[in-house]
Amino acid sequence: MMKNKSLTIFGMLMSSTIAVFSHAADIKNYQGTHCVPITSSSTYSSEYRYSHPFGYVQNTSSSKWLYLECPLVRDDTTANNEASAGYVRVKDQNASLDVECAFYRVYDTGNVAGGSVKRSSGSSTAMQQLDFPNLNQGGSKYTMHMKCKLPPSSTLYSYSANEL
Repeated sequence: MMKNKSLTIFGMLMSSTIAVFSHAADIKNYQGTHCVPITSSSTYSSEYRYSHPFGYVQNTSSSKWLYLECPLVRDDTTANNEASAGYVRVKDQNASLDVECAFYRVYDTGNVAGGSVKRSSGSSTAMQQLDFPNLNQGGSKYTMHMKCKLPPSSTLYSYSANEL
């Protein structure tokens, strides 16, 4: 009888553990150096700096914007319409222009399905986190994307997205 009780308790624990894991978030954190510049200029590379040991990308230009495409992995396509969230960590040291980032979804046909844009809250020597709550992932063939515009003297440290 003791063996059957032990198996029953073990079975209950395993089923509750599986239920918890099925609702857990699949969080992905990325270094800023995962982002790549979007440009057609051959001289653009001298206007930004990647810091590989620390993982950030910085716009070192005194006058030009740095446009970045930042890859996101969406590997949980069964989440479909569950809410997800993301953030970008930046330092905006430009006195008059804000960092601007957009998380968005794209249909499998290539059209934008929706998204959200966030901006830094002015110049600061401190890191700022731009939060993207409640991003809807859409259908199983949708992809998630992120783009950022860094004004001169700004830095992108890291970004994150999760699938629920």
